[in-house]
Amino acid sequence: MKIFLTKEIKAISVLLVAFLVLSCSKGPETKNTIFIVADGCSTSALSVARWYKQEVLGEKGNLYLDPFLCGYVRTSSAYSPTTGSSESMSAFMTGEKTGSGYVSMYPKYKEDAMIEIDTARKYQPLATLMEAAKVEQGKSVGIAVTVEYWHATPAACASHSKNRYNIAAICAQMASNDIDVLFGGGTDYLTPEVRGILAENGTTVLENDLEGFRSCKDDKLWSIWGEIDLRNDMDRDTLAEPSLAEMTAKALSILERNRKGFFLMVEGSRIDYAAHSLDAVGQANEILAFDKAVGVAMDYAKKHKNTTVVVLADHGTSGTTIGAFGYEHYGSKHLRHAFDHLYDYKVSAKQLSGIIMDAPVEQVRDLVKQYTGLELTDEEYADVLANKDKMTVDYMKAAIDPTLQGCLAKIMASHTHVGFSGSGHTGEDVFLCGYHPNGVLPLGYHDNVEVCEYMWKTMGLKHSLRELSDSWFVKASKLFEGAEMETVVENERQRLIVRQNGHELVIPADHADVILDGKTVKVGTVSVFQSKEFYVNRSLAKILGY
Repeated sequence: MKIFLTKEIKAISVLLVAFLVLSCSKGPETKNTIFIVADGCSTSALSVARWYKQEVLGEKGNLYLDPFLCGYVRTSSAYSPTTGSSESMSAFMTGEKTGSGYVSMYPKYKEDAMIEIDTARKYQPLATLMEAAKVEQGKSVGIAVTVEYWHATPAACASHSKNRYNIAAICAQMASNDIDVLFGGGTDYLTPEVRGILAENGTTVLENDLEGFRSCKDDKLWSIWGEIDLRNDMDRDTLAEPSLAEMTAKALSILERNRKGFFLMVEGSRIDYAAHSLDAVGQANEILAFDKAVGVAMDYAKKHKNTTVVVLADHGTSGTTIGAFGYEHYGSKHLRHAFDHLYDYKVSAKQLSGIIMDAPVEQVRDLVKQYTGLELTDEEYADVLANKDKMTVDYMKAAIDPTLQGCLAKIMASHTHVGFSGSGHTGEDVFLCGYHPNGVLPLGYHDNVEVCEYMWKTMGLKHSLRELSDSWFVKASKLFEGAEMETVVENERQRLIVRQNGHELVIPADHADVILDGKTVKVGTVSVFQSKEFYVNRSLAKILGY
């Protein structure tokens, strides 16, 4: 039997074949990557924020991230199921688990490790996805956070240290790694050294300048707010500081100018801060501010069709729950009973502590009533007065140390049934969200290093991060074996001087430039001094005739 096709059917058949071929040819690689991290945000904390949005704020709909939920992630470090931010982000950025407080650097100890540790590699700096995007692919890179720009999560993107509080070295490395866009807190950390590096890189630097931030058209911009960091979102002066969502949109508008693509990391930093202080209302509002930034990123990705987006938490903090001890007959109670006075809280505990600290004693009760709706008991009032002049120094101990912020947070928490299991990090698995224009998603359950592997594939990098680490961070003692070497300290910065074949090579620690016979040479990767050893780019051997 013969079958005759009409012109219309033939045309449809051709289009169908073409579509199938095109579909089969679509791979994982995309031009751009947006990695968004909710610091210290457990899945249960998302539930609190979702209810808070719908019932307290009266906003319809779920979270912006909800349609993109696709799995869970284990966040363990090399030594513990409960991780800190620096080692967690290091795993996402390098594909290697490391130790407590380490920033994109290989761990030292083999004892008590939960994974195999190669002690020959201890302290080796580990190449990151952001560094690879910049150096290997020529892409633009950016960071947007609401805490100090050198803090653990952003630091792990573009610096290397065994101590997350090695601030001077981390700041210098981040500047030297030529981050095109950096938005965050910490004008106090824009040291003369950092400013000098940024000036050499042609980077515009703005301080506490919202109008300038919004109007700046430059391709390279560091915009920094606050001496230390930005305010909690619910306490933010909208005429002085941008939201995380606005920072995300601004970063995208700059980074997209690079035809080769970009890598952007966005962090909802202060979720963790609020959780450490047991501040339920502050935590919920920080999650919603973070979620709006997710919405900006997802809208961008869906519109441009060439961007992979990964959203997750780096760990949980404080074990947030709906239904604390003493919450009985919960099956018959409206959410208002669980949230209770959470409906009335107008500021975070951190902001309220600043208000009360600056006020006379006789106004304390009225101020608490004004901003929280609470009538302080005599016991609560006495507790507030006893801590009135005590400021929180370490945000991670806000609920433990006897400070005014911690005192107020505990009082505010006690008048809701949003509870906390503690005040530190927690080791449960965290949520994972993803968007990929071709539907190539990390579905299911993953280890943190597997998230790095997924992004490595979607970025289309030619070399593994291990190969890049072994090329960019070689022990100078081995690379320049046989040469005359001397380590000196100049302006509190170690410098390695290598003399060979009539040449003198000066390698400053934490910089991406070296000095050969008095002339500056750009290397592209930073040199790192750690535990009496310099780690340098293998290419430096060639310029000395090795």
